Amino acid sequence: MKSAFQFDPAATEYTTSNAAFLCDAAAQAYESEASCRQWATDNGFTEAFHSIDTSLLDPLSGTQGFVAQSAAAILVVFRGTEPSKLADVGSDARTIPISWEGLARVHGGFFRAFFAAWKKDFGGCCIFPDLLRGKGDRKIWIAGHSLGGALAQICATQTELRDGIPVHAVYTYGQPRVGDEQFARIMNEKLGHKIFRLVNDRDIVPRVPLYSMGYRHYGRQFYFDRNRSMVESQSSGETLLEALNFFRQTIRLDQLQGVVLDAFGGLLDPAHGGLDDGSLLQKLEQALDLKKLAAEHTEQITDHLMPTGYKLLFPVS
Repeated sequence: MKSAFQFDPAATEYTTSNAAFLCDAAAQAYESEASCRQWATDNGFTEAFHSIDTSLLDPLSGTQGFVAQSAAAILVVFRGTEPSKLADVGSDARTIPISWEGLARVHGGFFRAFFAAWKKDFGGCCIFPDLLRGKGDRKIWIAGHSLGGALAQICATQTELRDGIPVHAVYTYGQPRVGDEQFARIMNEKLGHKIFRLVNDRDIVPRVPLYSMGYRHYGRQFYFDRNRSMVESQSSGETLLEALNFFRQTIRLDQLQGVVLDAFGGLLDPAHGGLDDGSLLQKLEQALDLKKLAAEHTEQITDHLMPTGYKLLFPVS
């Protein structure tokens, strides 16, 4: 189960090898505890291993993942959404945000899911925050796919901004939006350079919760088209390229053209201050029923899946 890719725990910039290695880790989080432990050992994380499963403490909670430790790094990996539940993505988009004191508003479900693991004992160890606080010279790397990516973001925020424990990097795959515009602004200022968010072509999950509900992405975005060509962008706001690539062939061409023409028609009004990407995104969202889309357009789901959708971005030569 050794990864085909080398992990460089000292890297401060995005590297394909680290992205691929952490994608392997995020995929592994869906496997059994024994399998995750073996994967960690095979990849040099031999100093300590801890499994996270809050359902063992509270049957109504289901935050899962693992923490593995080497001489150079502590790797925190969160499991994502179960594939059988992906059709509920439209319902997930309607979750009401809650206030995170001193920061802004974030997705209530993601917030509660992470804090179900907060100050809990997992195999004789309190990972959050005690294990991380005792990291020594090790660098903290956090990763996750789908819901796991959102949990990785909440974890990084709590660890560095609240507990004062430096996080080295966060890699997420198919991550939904986590917080509002103010939260995104704070995260960009404090942690944005450490956050690497990967999006696979028409993956539906990074499009929820809705932009029109006030949710925003942040950090550094790495968008892969269907040919696996990658474009990097700052994603405090959405990129129009990403949005249009996502929506192509999802709704009828004439409908999409109508939405775009209606949105850009505002530019003809001298009283209009101009149209930004966010305004068009809201128009596009209004044209869609995301739950119906998730049920009927399988490419938006298959692009999201792990390991198939995301691991295919990093073919082994």
